This record gives sequence, structure tokens and C-alpha cells, in this order.
Amino acid sequence: MAYRIMVVDDEPEIVEIIKVLLEGEGYEVDGCTSAAKALEKMNEKTDLFILDVKMPDMNGYELCQKVRERSRAPIMFLTARGMENDKLIGFSCGADDYLVKPFSYAELRMRVMALLRRVYTYSDAKEKRDGPVRFRDLTIDEKMRDVRKNGKKIELTDREYEILRFLIAHKNQVLALSQIYEGVWNEEAYYGVQNTVMVHVRNLRKKIEEDPKDPQIIKTLWGRGYYCEE
Repeated sequence: MAYRIMVVDDEPEIVEIIKVLLEGEGYEVDGCTSAAKALEKMNEKTDLFILDVKMPDMNGYELCQKVRERSRAPIMFLTARGMENDKLIGFSCGADDYLVKPFSYAELRMRVMALLRRVYTYSDAKEKRDGPVRFRDLTIDEKMRDVRKNGKKIELTDREYEILRFLIAHKNQVLALSQIYEGVWNEEAYYGVQNTVMVHVRNLRKKIEEDPKDPQIIKTLWGRGYYCEE
């Protein structure tokens, strides 16, 4: 069964170009030229969202947050805005990747394939084991990608889930931010990824820690990185 991708951009030409390119790769593509139309057409079968940041009715960050309320599918921003702060805002809203215009078809194709593989193929195959994983007061069902704290379900984005699993899989080891990025994003770290990882960890701590300002699950060794200690 083909993956379904939703492309949202206020420029019809860009939507059509991406639609043709991705359909040529065998994907099913829904194209929308406004956030309102995207929310109307959104369904549980959407496997990946590609969102523009600057749209007339609702900016991409707001749309990203609304999508996150209804879906855990990966989200990639496709935009002309390449400032580091813009990227951090996007990741804070729940995005998984960021591609700056103008882009090559090869890069778009590579990033789409990587996101889908990581979320729906690589991660599941790598992580499926018998029984849940328990760490402190967390219980993780890897087959269902379900995380609970003292029995209460915690809603995590895919990036947050994978960062948590990566740190627990390497418990009692201090991991540099570049190591976390390469282990979770499955690509070579580059200048600036430290801020990206820090934003995701900060958001993750807000959800799993009793006191995010005094974290007991994901700890920091200043100047070195993060670690989970039993």
C-alpha cells in the first residue's frame, strides 16, 4: 500500500510540481493551497505532511500544532525561510524536518524517503521486542510506540519518542548532542544541530519529568551532553 503525503503551500505551482514528482515515486499525494483546506482534507491515513510556513489564512507553525493535535505522522517544513530561529520555532511546534527553498528534487526525495523509513520501517523493525521497556516510572510499548508515566499515557511526537528511546537504549552513557542527532535523524550532524536537539529535549522533559527544571529521567552533564541513569 502506497504512503499518502499531504503537501500544503499557497503557491499552486509548487504544490503541483511536488505532487507530480512524488506521485512519480509511487506515493499518493493530496495537494492543498491553504491551511483551511488541509484541515478539511486531513485524515488518519496521511503518513507525511509537507507544510509551507508562510500562508495567508494560517501560518505553517499554527497548522503544524493543529496537525499534531490529531496526528503523529512526521511533518516537514518546506519554506523560503532558512533562519536558525525559524527552524527552532518549527521544531518546537512538533516538526520533524526542515527543507529550505529552492531545493533540488534529489534532496526532497531523499528527505521524504528518510522520514518515512525512519518512522514506519527502520524504527519499528529495530525496536520491536517482546514485552514493554521499563525505565524508572516510564513504561514503553515499542510495538505500539506508546509511552506511559505511572500508567498515564503521554503523547509524544515521533522525534521526542525516538530521542527518549535512543537515550534509554544507551542508558548510563553520556551522549553528545551530535551523537543524539546522528542516532535519531540518521544523518551526519552539521553546525547548528545542537540547538535542534536541545529544543526537542526541552519539550520532551516538559512531558515526562515531574519538574523539568530538575530533570531526573534525562539528565545533563554540562559541556558533554545528555544521559539517562538508572
